[in-house]
Parts: sequence; structure tokens; C-alpha cells
Amino acid sequence: LRRLVGAMAGAAETEGASTRPRVFVPEELAVHNSRDNCWVAVNHKVIDVTPVIASLPAEHAALADPLLDNAGTDISHWFDEETGEVRTRIDPATLQRVPYLPMGRFPHLSIDGKPLSNGPEPPEVPWWRDDSLVRGVMTRKMMRAWIVNVLTEQRHRLVFGAEETLEQVRDRFLEYNSHAKSYTWKVLVPNEDGSGSSFKPLDMAKSLEDNGVEDNQDEAWELGLDADDYLPVIHLSFNDDLTEG
Repeated sequence: LRRLVGAMAGAAETEGASTRPRVFVPEELAVHNSRDNCWVAVNHKVIDVTPVIASLPAEHAALADPLLDNAGTDISHWFDEETGEVRTRIDPATLQRVPYLPMGRFPHLSIDGKPLSNGPEPPEVPWWRDDSLVRGVMTRKMMRAWIVNVLTEQRHRLVFGAEETLEQVRDRFLEYNSHAKSYTWKVLVPNEDGSGSSFKPLDMAKSLEDNGVEDNQDEAWELGLDADDYLPVIHLSFNDDLTEG
């Protein structure tokens, strides 16, 4: 997934874009679950199949059913992780290789580039390989952290993807504080001389993990502890500048 995020970020920079691909957590994907707003995840990519469904002719409208029935979910098990193509199996009746279709036929299926019987002609690039439909990537791991305003002591528990940069996490936090960019984001770290702890500014271009901040929630659960008590804590120190926001 890191390679995928890196490749997408590189492509964005080539096109002059300044942002990294958006990282989705499962709850964010789940809201895209209707005919007019149908997204799925395939091998970490978040794909908007709404236009695919809308383009189906009336006589083949039923091909949308597997996508609609699984809208807002991860359907990676339909696809081979290595090739990115639809999984296949050997039909015991014909001994021929056929697509693996646990939920039935869906749009753009073909065998060796040829449409299945009684199916529409597939496009040159099927929807699962169409980069124009990709809206971002699924997180490899969900993280939670407490965001604490040093001045007001307000606390918010934020959920985000482990691979997100802190700039991306900050963009999420704008929902709670529209001036989040006017704060320095810090963590409390032990002093090397053992004399206590000091605040260390975070590198906003890196993820929390790449800043050396450990996520101990899984270990806490394994020990029977309340993971909320062991979440990373990010402290926001006001810069006395409201020009950013």
C-alpha cells in the first residue's frame, strides 16, 4: 500500500497537483452506498463505479446488482491481488477457466478480451483499471489519537489512516477547529537526560508513525486495558496567527 500511495502521489506531482491521494477509513467508504453514489474498494484503491452503473443499457441493467449490493464495501476478494484482474476458476462442467463471480456477473467482464455470452462489449479499460474512477486509497490500518488544545484543554478523538501525513490529519481536524493551521502540532517526549518531558514539534509532511510516535492501542486491547487511555496524544499550541484556516 505504501508503494501505491507513493505512486499516486508521484503521479499527482507530475500533473502539478500538490496533494497526496486521499486516504479512506472504512466508515468513509461505507457512506457511498447508493445507485447515485456507488463506491467500492479493490486492492486498496477506492473506485467510484457510479458512472459505470449509469452507462449500462437497460437490457443489461442487472449487471449493476453485484456492485449495488456491495456498495460502500471492499470487494478485493473478487480480484487477484498480484495481477489486479478478476479472479478465475476452472468450471468443473466444462473444464474451462471462467471468472470467479461470487455475487454474479458485473460490468466489463471478459475472457481473453472477449465479452461473456449475452453480455455487452467490454471497454478497452475495465472499471477496475480505470484510473479516472479512482478517488483515493483505503488505509492499511486505522489509527486513533487524542488532539488536545493546550490553551483550552479541549480534546477530540480523531480517526484516520496510519499512512496519512499530519497535514492530511490536520485537514480532517478542520471540521472541529477551522483555524487548525494556526497551531503548531507537538507531542510530549522524554528528555534524553531523564529530567522529564518536553514538547517536540511534529513534521507535518510525515505520518504520525514516521514521526516516531507509537500506536499502542492493539497492545492495550491484548492486555485487557482500555485502549482509549493509551492513544497517542497530539498537543496543539496556538501560534497567535489566525490568517491560516
